[in-house]
This record gives sequence, C-alpha cells and structure tokens, in this order.
Amino acid sequence: MQSIGIKHIFISPDHGFIGREIENAQTHQMQSVDSVECVAGKGLKGDRFFACKENYKGQVTFFSKEVLQGVFDHVEAVDLPLWSMRRNIMVSGVD
Repeated sequence: MQSIGIKHIFISPDHGFIGREIENAQTHQMQSVDSVECVAGKGLKGDRFFACKENYKGQVTFFSKEVLQGVFDHVEAVDLPLWSMRRNIMVSGVD
C-alpha cells in the first residue's frame, strides 16, 4: 500500500496575470513554506487567493507530484521548478 503525503506547500503573495494584459504580466514566484495557516472559507494565509471573495472556490489547489512528473516527461521539460503549475499543495501517492 502506497502512503499519501504532502511533499511541498507553496504560496504566492500576488497574482501574475489576473487583471493584467499578457505583456504586463508579473513574475511573482511561488514561495515554498514548511507550514501555513489554513483558514476555513478563506484559504492559505499569505497566498494571493486568501479571502479573495466570499464563497470563492479556488482558495487552495492540490497537485500530484507523480502527475506533474508525467507532464514534465511528456513535454520534455527540463529544470522546471515544482511550483511551475502554480498549485499550493504538492502531494504524492494520490492522483
């Protein structure tokens, strides 16, 4: 039986594209953190989607490390950071 685990937690304090034309996109990188406060109905404290708007359903996103590696392999990506999909919680052992 494979164990399920959280491998990485990422947050970003600001949006890169939302509300901007592509030529004015920002280059905010995701920050890897050891822990984060998760607030019900608001998301991850310190992240760009924290308390974005009432009843917003995108405060936290999960992504499988195995799926990400499959995507990287498929497109022959080399040296991309694990946060390149801009998801908050990188898990393993579950799709």
